[in-house]
Amino acid sequence: MITADIILKTLLTRHTGDLCIPECKTGSTWTSRMFQKLDLWVMKKSWTQPWTIGYEIKCQRNDFLRDNKWQEYMKYCSDFYFVAPPDIISPNELPAEVGLLVTSKNGVRVYTKRKAVRREVEIPESIFRYILMWRTQITDERHDRHRDSVAYWKAWLEQKGEKKELGYNVSRKIRELVAEKIHTVEAENQRLKRENEILVDVKQQLKDMGIDDVGISSYRLREKIKEIGAGIPNGLENYLDRAIDNLTEVKRRIVC
Repeated sequence: MITADIILKTLLTRHTGDLCIPECKTGSTWTSRMFQKLDLWVMKKSWTQPWTIGYEIKCQRNDFLRDNKWQEYMKYCSDFYFVAPPDIISPNELPAEVGLLVTSKNGVRVYTKRKAVRREVEIPESIFRYILMWRTQITDERHDRHRDSVAYWKAWLEQKGEKKELGYNVSRKIRELVAEKIHTVEAENQRLKRENEILVDVKQQLKDMGIDDVGISSYRLREKIKEIGAGIPNGLENYLDRAIDNLTEVKRRIVC
């Protein structure tokens, strides 16, 4: 008969070199009675992309059918698998993102019946604190290769916090730069809008004076003004000269 212990041993062999926590609680027993407990929680060693896998072992069909809490396990791992002997669980009984491993007849091997869909999950910090404070020494006793696990977990948690702070600072700086750029563009648009209003006003004044040739050059415009200079009040000719210069500059900026 295939037992849960046999399957667990097979899974631990499968994950030699990884961080493995059998019967992994999702929090402290002393602080909450609502904690969950995964049959096996595995974390691949990686500083940049920590990949976590949760396993739920089922040796009896009725045990699987009665389990109404396993959906809660999924938020504690990137991949979630059921592991069972043959003919206990069918893939079509599981959601599409849940994987299924089936054991050999003696339980010493597992085969992927359906691969789990890897999900982007922000693992709650409570599970890391539980492992660090309550399970690190147990892991060391079972597996000599993990004698540096205390330092590993502490460093991992510290770096996790540093990366979160770095991400926040980078996002804030990007938001500030975008806001500054938007302010600059809006200010430039307002300036161009004012210059355009001046241009429209000057064109209307010229039109009122009988000058309505939109293609006229600044030289010809000044000549026309001289032609009607006798009827221009004192000071208006200089004003029109400045207006022509402004129009020429606005035209140059628009064309450029």
